Amino acid sequence: MSNIKISQYTHRPNVTELGLGNTHETYLSISKEVDLSNIFRKEEIVNVYDFSTKKIYTIKPTIANKEFRITQMADIYRDEQVLPGDEITFIAIGEREKRKVLLFVKKFNRVFIDVSAKGAEIVNIERLEAFKTTNNVFSIPNVKQGSNVQTLTINFLKKDSKRTDSPSETDFYQVNIGETSLPKGKYLLNLGENNNYELFTFSKYQFSEIEVGEDLFRNTTEKQSSENTTPIKTKQVIFFGTPGSGKSHCVDKKILKDVSEDNIFRTTFHPDTDYASFVGCYKPIAIHPPKRALLSLEELKKCFTNYLKNNENYPIHRFCVKYSTDIERLSKEERLELLSAGNKGDSYDTELLKVLACRNEFQQEYQSPEISYSFVPQVFTNAYVKAWQNPSENIYLVIEEINRGNCAQIFGDLFQLLDRNSEGKSSYHIKADKDLRTYIETQLSESNEGIKNGNLCFPANLHILATMNTSDQSLFPMDSAFKRRWDWEYIPINYSEQTSGNFVITLNEKQYRWIDFLKAINLRIRETTDSEDKQMGNFFIKKSVEETEFKSKVMFYLWNEVCKDEYHTKNNFFRTSQDEEFSFNELYEEKSTECLHKFMEYLGVTPIEKQNVNSENVEKEENIQE
Repeated sequence: MSNIKISQYTHRPNVTELGLGNTHETYLSISKEVDLSNIFRKEEIVNVYDFSTKKIYTIKPTIANKEFRITQMADIYRDEQVLPGDEITFIAIGEREKRKVLLFVKKFNRVFIDVSAKGAEIVNIERLEAFKTTNNVFSIPNVKQGSNVQTLTINFLKKDSKRTDSPSETDFYQVNIGETSLPKGKYLLNLGENNNYELFTFSKYQFSEIEVGEDLFRNTTEKQSSENTTPIKTKQVIFFGTPGSGKSHCVDKKILKDVSEDNIFRTTFHPDTDYASFVGCYKPIAIHPPKRALLSLEELKKCFTNYLKNNENYPIHRFCVKYSTDIERLSKEERLELLSAGNKGDSYDTELLKVLACRNEFQQEYQSPEISYSFVPQVFTNAYVKAWQNPSENIYLVIEEINRGNCAQIFGDLFQLLDRNSEGKSSYHIKADKDLRTYIETQLSESNEGIKNGNLCFPANLHILATMNTSDQSLFPMDSAFKRRWDWEYIPINYSEQTSGNFVITLNEKQYRWIDFLKAINLRIRETTDSEDKQMGNFFIKKSVEETEFKSKVMFYLWNEVCKDEYHTKNNFFRTSQDEEFSFNELYEEKSTECLHKFMEYLGVTPIEKQNVNSENVEKEENIQE
C-alpha cells in the first residue's frame, strides 16, 4: 500500500494581510523559503473546506509585487473574524489533483507588538483595557518571557507616520519588560486564562509534511520557521592576503552585495578586544523614568480639584511639582482657567511660575537618571540572536583584521561552536554562562534550540566572514585547532585590475604608473624577505597620489616593514643606485624629489611620458621594417 502525503501550513497573518492597513487588500504572503507546491500551485484556483463554518472557499495563489501570495481571503477573514495573533492552518491530504485541502482557524487572545526605531506599534491594544492604570498607560503583571516573570509596562509615546509615504499616523508606545526596554522585533503577548500571560517572539509560519501508510508513520520533513526547506551552505571563511589586496572589497561586493544591512554585524579586532567586548557583559545603565502622556486641560482641572480636597499643606505647590511638565506648556489664559476650576484667584499664577522656575533649577543641578546594571550584548550576541530569530534569512558576522586580536581570549569557549556539521549547525554544544543565558532566553525562549537547556549552538544561517593581513601574522598567532575550523581563501594581488590600473604617482613634474611601481617593488620585497607576506596589494592606495602622500604612506610602509632592518646590507632596496643608500628621513630633506626619481630609476620604473615615447619609437621601427 502506497503512502499518503499530508502537508500542513500554519500562518499568522499581520495587520496588512488582514486588510486593516492602508491598501485593504486581503491575502497571505508566503515566504520564499517554504515550498507549498503540494497545497497551492501558482495561478491554480483551490477549493478549501472550513471545518468551523462548514463552508467551501475558493482562493487563488498568485504572484504580486514579486511576492507569492494566497489571495481572495476576505470571506474567510470575515466569517472567522480573524485578528492579528490568530492562526490559519491549511492541511492538504494526498498529492497533485487528488489532494483535499482543509482549513482550520484557531483564535487567541493575543496582542501583537512590533518594536521599531520609532517605538512600538501595538495591534489589538483594546484587549489590554483591563490593565489600564492611567491615561494610555498599561501595566500587565507576571508576564513570562523565557525563564523570567516580570511586569510589562506600556506607555504612550507619540503619533507618527510609519513611513514617509504613509497617509495616516500611527500610535507608538514605549514597552518595558521589567526595567528593560523591549528590543526591536516582533512579539506576541498571549493573554491566557487564569492570569497566564506570556511574551514570545513572533513566528510568521510553521510548515510540516508527513507520509502515512497502513503500517507506517514516517516524518519526512518537519519545518518550522526555525528551519529551512533546503540546506544552507554555511560560510565560515577567513579571507587572507597582502595589505590592500581587496579582502574587504571581496567580502562586501561578492558576498554581501545584496544583503540587507540589518543582517550584517561588523566588528574589527585589535589588541584590546576581549570576550566581553565581543560577546557582552554587565554594564551600568542609566534608566530614565518612562514618559507618560501629557494631560489635557480638562484632565488637569480634575487632578487640581482632587489635590485641593486632600486638605494637605501647600496643595497648589505640590500639584505644580507633580504636573509641572503638563503645566509649563499651558498659556497664561489656560493657567488662569485651571486655577479658576479650583476657585483660586489670578494671583496664584505667580505661585505656579515660582514652582516651575524652582523645578527647572533643581533638575539642572541635582536630577540624574537612576543607575542600574544589566547585560549589554555585543556584536556576536546580537548576530547570534538575530540568526535564531530569523531562521529563513542569512545573517553575517564580519570580523575585520581577525589576527590583530587574541582569538583564543576573544572567542573563549565559543571556539568549540566553530565546528559545524553537514547541516551547518554546531557539531558540539557549550553551556552559556548565567548572564548570557538569561539575556538570550529573554530574546528567544527557553525552548528555542539556540538556548535550549542553557546550551549554545550556531544555526546554519549564521555565517562568519573574517579578513586577515598576511603582514600582521606575528601580532597574535592562531593555533592550528582554531585555524582548521575555518575555510581559507587567498586574495591575490591583481595587477590587471582596471580601477587601480589607472592610479598614478605624481612626483613633481614626472608621473609613474602605480601598477608598474607595484610590480617592481613587490619583486624586491620578495627577494629581500624571502616571503610574499609584506608585499603590497593593488589597493594599498585608494586613488592617485602625489609626493607627500606617497612618502607618508607607501615609502613609510616599505621602510618600517622591510628596509629599516636591512639598512647597510645588500638586501636594502632604499637606493638611488647600486652603491648609494638613503634612509626614510632623507626623503624629507632638500633634494627629496630628486631622490625619489632616482629610486624609481633604480627599480626600473620609467615615467609615463618616457613610456609613451618608447612605444612610439617601436611603432616607427615596425613601420620601417614593413
